[in-house]
Amino acid sequence: MTGKEIQEQQTSQPHVLSKPERRSGGFAKRRFSLVLLLAGIVLLFGGGGVLLWQIVGHQGNSISTPPVVKVKSTGSNACSSRLPWNIIQQEFASELHLSIDQVKEKIRAGKTIQEIATEQGFTQTQLHTFELHAYQVGNEQWKSQGCLTQQDFASNQQRYSSETQQMLNDDFTSLFAQ
Repeated sequence: MTGKEIQEQQTSQPHVLSKPERRSGGFAKRRFSLVLLLAGIVLLFGGGGVLLWQIVGHQGNSISTPPVVKVKSTGSNACSSRLPWNIIQQEFASELHLSIDQVKEKIRAGKTIQEIATEQGFTQTQLHTFELHAYQVGNEQWKSQGCLTQQDFASNQQRYSSETQQMLNDDFTSLFAQ
């Protein structure tokens, strides 16, 4: 090889040991990307937190559940935060001339409390009376056990009386579906 050929070969191939050229503004671009990434993470967690707060803190009663009533603690008595459902179920089923198991079986078959009462020959007004009476019997049982004061008893009965027929029907359908 001639000297000219060696020189051309050296200039046509980049030198392996030379440092690469720096791009201008590389640090600023990386810092901007990092700031955007952090802002996105904060936005994501903040939005998720607000959404979770809305779901948990403002959850409506979309599923009908039997109401919670006020109770007082009496030490050894078996008082919980719910009414004595077995007593309420027994009272209500007997008003319909059925057993608890018969009512539950009909509910599980897809019938509502209204349909069961109609089958048994009762009107909507009679059904409403049966539901209020069953709650009253449950409250009286609790009051006799010392779980409710007279004021709590009266407050609970007032609340049940103010519920619509449909609300009570839904409560009792749910109670027997459990």
